[in-house]
Amino acid sequence: MVDQSGNVGQFSSLKLNGRGIPCIAYYDATNKRLKFADIEGANSAWQSCVVDSDGDVGTDCSLAVDNGGYWHISYRDVLNRNVKYVTSKPSSPPLPPKWP
Repeated sequence: MVDQSGNVGQFSSLKLNGRGIPCIAYYDATNKRLKFADIEGANSAWQSCVVDSDGDVGTDCSLAVDNGGYWHISYRDVLNRNVKYVTSKPSSPPLPPKWP
């Protein structure tokens, strides 16, 4: 089992990372938050974490994994009627200032 506490697993999106390990993004309807899970460790146990819990977020999620193994998730913020995006990729250096 990946996650069995509450009403979880809606709007799930599954991809394999660069090592062929399944990764899942999904909506936790009980707590109204976006969660992510993958398999880690020698015992092949699923580990999940909360990605966003600010309001009612995580519906209609879509997961992608890039060539570097970083995951990217787009999802819906129901309360604010927005599309949100999050990634595991570290921040890139800041952009140079724009010239007038």
